[in-house]
Amino acid sequence: MHNGSLKRLDLIHSRHVMLEIALLGTFEAKLDGIPIDGLKIRRANRLLALLILESNRSVHRQWIEMVLETSYDGLRQAESTLRAALGDDRWRIKASNNSLFLDMTDVRVDVLEFEQLTAKQDMDSLQQAIRIYRGGLLKDWDGAWIVSRREELQESYLDALQQVVRIAVQDEDYEKAATLLRRFTQTFPRMDSGWAQLIEVYFLAGLHENAQSTFDSYMRALELRGADERRVLTPSRRIAAIIGRYANSPENGSATKPGVPSSDAVALSSDIIALASHFEPVNGAVPLSSPFYIARSEDEIALRAVAPQTSFVLIKGPKQVGKTSLLARLLQQSREKQARVLYTAWQNTPQSEMVDATAFLAGVASQICDQLGLDVSPREHFSDLRPPTRNFERFLQRQVFPAIDGWIVWGIDEADRLFECPFKDDIFGMMRSWHNERSLDPNTPWQRLTVLLSYATDAYLIHNINQSPFNVGYPIELSDFTYDQVAELNRLHGEPIKTKEELRRLFAFVGGHPYLLRRSFLEIGLRQSDVSMVEAEGRMARGFFRDHLERLRISLLRDADLTNALRRWLQDGAKPRPEEFVRLHAAGIVRGDDAADMHIRCQLYAHYLAQALQ
Repeated sequence: MHNGSLKRLDLIHSRHVMLEIALLGTFEAKLDGIPIDGLKIRRANRLLALLILESNRSVHRQWIEMVLETSYDGLRQAESTLRAALGDDRWRIKASNNSLFLDMTDVRVDVLEFEQLTAKQDMDSLQQAIRIYRGGLLKDWDGAWIVSRREELQESYLDALQQVVRIAVQDEDYEKAATLLRRFTQTFPRMDSGWAQLIEVYFLAGLHENAQSTFDSYMRALELRGADERRVLTPSRRIAAIIGRYANSPENGSATKPGVPSSDAVALSSDIIALASHFEPVNGAVPLSSPFYIARSEDEIALRAVAPQTSFVLIKGPKQVGKTSLLARLLQQSREKQARVLYTAWQNTPQSEMVDATAFLAGVASQICDQLGLDVSPREHFSDLRPPTRNFERFLQRQVFPAIDGWIVWGIDEADRLFECPFKDDIFGMMRSWHNERSLDPNTPWQRLTVLLSYATDAYLIHNINQSPFNVGYPIELSDFTYDQVAELNRLHGEPIKTKEELRRLFAFVGGHPYLLRRSFLEIGLRQSDVSMVEAEGRMARGFFRDHLERLRISLLRDADLTNALRRWLQDGAKPRPEEFVRLHAAGIVRGDDAADMHIRCQLYAHYLAQALQ
């Protein structure tokens, strides 16, 4: 046996082995610094990457077969190869109920480190994240499961880059700004905003020759892009304006004197900062400080509903319509009203805590202790002689409530993650009992607790609706943006869409869908383009909406009956049954009051689904 293989086996049997995985750029896998030869096999490395990207949950084998486009036998072979490559099938890859789960103990993944750093938002962390980002996620691979996450990571990278560039320009550290922007243009040569900012920074630094050579490089990139898209492309309005300004400047060809910025330099610096301020990632919650948040009529109702006398507020809506963003604002209002706020995101619950009710509730209790700074071990207060729900209630009553004075607001995001679990009825039944206790006993500590539940899936998956909080809470169902709200969003983005006619075209194409609209404005601004570009991208197989659309398709394919009902309607006009309409509406695919009034949510969905469900 090869010496490297013997060394790896010795390390494996010591049980403390560091598995290092690089998913940014080119796939790499090492065990304690030694490359894993067995993971050069396509099926095995793709299975490992998929399990890592789904590392907070157990993944059903049938779903893996569909996502990786492989057969039952192909997946089994990939599993066998992967187990052999990792060296120990007892602890890395776990199988249960025909599902797979990767044990992430002693696993280091660049993607996960990148996400942790960008979440911190301080300058040191953002600069570390920029260094880690070696390129797009698995840049040489294809597949919807990669594309969706790749887009999210790209936006986080761009946001980090813009923040650091903005600070560098404010500090007049033009060399640092230029270094970062050169990397931006190399990584994303199709984004005109990066070229524009780099040219501006060179002018600010007095490096006019560098600015001109950068413009020449931009024109070459534009020519290549035009050839690829089979159309003639001209420089963006922003870049043309920059070059025009300096072509007519009396300072053209001479360096700006250090410490004495020209009026053009001051204007350029302001332009860079303003351009960066119009950039904000569109995946995930809209930050509390964001200038781009649009308040809907539901916001005002929800803000009034969150009060001490309310037991549950239910925030419902399809994916990416702003539930988490609204939840964040409700929690912030609660803080301002002197409530003690707790927050748990059940979507991020580790799979190891989803095995049964005891593990799940102990994990939730541990998160609460961390947020409150309680030096308590929940497991020590959980008895095997009591049901797990009773253990959790006693823990809240005896450890948590005595530590908090006054009103408590607990925000639970992605509550429908629990709908897939066999113990869901126990958990939601326990929560429903808290509402009942408030009615029966004016002195119960549950009087002090208000729970905000955010969820996308209909609660019909709960078997006993009388044991559910979803029919006693105050419901808030989020709607799409109106045309007037879209016009306001355009204004907040600096009016990249100039006419009402174009704005109505965008509204027809993506509807009032919050994510699709914000993504459209972001791309129009970054590419210095217009609505025609959005429409063209939306009809391209690899356009910038593909991550969202593929996620929609994969989610739909999980339910064969619903997929067939939608296909029949699109192809033959056969109306779905009422219960199918409710589920399609809840998924955000259709709109209307009932099946007779049903229509596709927007033109983009109509075009994509007609092709995808042929």
